[in-house]
Amino acid sequence: MNNHGRQPPQALLIIYRSLIVLALIILLVIIAGVVWALFLKPQDNAKPAQTSSRVSPVESGNTFTGIGRLRLPLGDNQPATAIVSITFPYNPGDKAFSEELASRVGEFRALTSAYFKSRTASQLEKVDEEEIKKALLDQYNGVLRLGKIEILYFNDYMIID
Repeated sequence: MNNHGRQPPQALLIIYRSLIVLALIILLVIIAGVVWALFLKPQDNAKPAQTSSRVSPVESGNTFTGIGRLRLPLGDNQPATAIVSITFPYNPGDKAFSEELASRVGEFRALTSAYFKSRTASQLEKVDEEEIKKALLDQYNGVLRLGKIEILYFNDYMIID
């Protein structure tokens, strides 16, 4: 017998129709999502652009702590170590500057190490802590391209002989 003229069973027709309806619903959901994402989604980035990456400590409640606590040998003949933990305020909303800071942590550590390695314990005892911060701040800002650091803080600073 030839089955070409036969109709598919009723149950199979219901399954086909259900699959077509389901495919149409999925297609409508995808289209609605695309329309919402492109045209109706609220814009969070509608803030005015900042003209500078410089942030005063008062404006920002955020502190960059990526340099961490360093134990640095000094340039003495006798073993002496500086322990320093450096932080500074920054604006995490400035994504480009934040990324640059994160990518330069190694350079900041190397600059700090070179500074302390080039000095003896007796030289550092004669120098005011603010002078050390100023020298490091100048070196850090010398490698930055997308913004500047305004001020450095030492959470820890001690010389161990």
